[in-house]
Amino acid sequence: MEFLGGVKDGMEPENYEDDDFAIMDDAAMAELEAAISHEFEELAVQGMIEEELLKSVMLQESDRVGQEEEKSKVEETGISVSDAASFNNSNIDPKPSPQIKTLELVENIMGESVALRIVALSGSAYIWCAPARAGAAAAAAAMGPLVCAMNTRFDSMPIVTTLIQSQSSGDDDSGVSMAQRLSKKTGLVCFVSCNIDHSIELLLPNVEKRIVQLLTKFQLVEEEEKSAANIQIKGGDQEQERI
Repeated sequence: MEFLGGVKDGMEPENYEDDDFAIMDDAAMAELEAAISHEFEELAVQGMIEEELLKSVMLQESDRVGQEEEKSKVEETGISVSDAASFNNSNIDPKPSPQIKTLELVENIMGESVALRIVALSGSAYIWCAPARAGAAAAAAAMGPLVCAMNTRFDSMPIVTTLIQSQSSGDDDSGVSMAQRLSKKTGLVCFVSCNIDHSIELLLPNVEKRIVQLLTKFQLVEEEEKSAANIQIKGGDQEQERI
């Protein structure tokens, strides 16, 4: 049997024998398909590798161009590259970590010795005030109620709540009023424990004023409040100003 092939470019038809078109068995066909599939997989992997290499080269080139532009800008400003790097590293995190500031002192206010302890954080302050006593009496001094006051947009006066009840009976609510006023004046969340004798006229207001001064010294009071906090404390016949 003869098979007439196609005519191309003026060539004469070619004769093919039957053996040239022998049918492939299943095993040979499977082997051929596996070889073709493997070839495509290799091509795909090679393409992925080439794509990743291209991305890497492009990123490196972008970084290099960016560094050159940054260096050019630094040179124009006259700042050394090392100084600029140091400046950039110092500004990676614009939010500083919280710093705790603690102050303990004894103040003579209106002839009375008053112990003050202030623990200040950004946005809040813990204030403890009590009569200053020496020796064992100081350790035995009762703590007033611990109250917390904070400003809200729903009320003109800060809200206040008692966190720890008084350790002794007969205490008044002077700590509650002081916490509200301090929070109102400073804008801080104020935790206050006050055990000052409220029967002494004007002692509590002057203690409160001194606390505002100390908070201002801590630079926790807003600028508009600092002028109001720059007050004078009257002690006996002397008038003293402390910042």
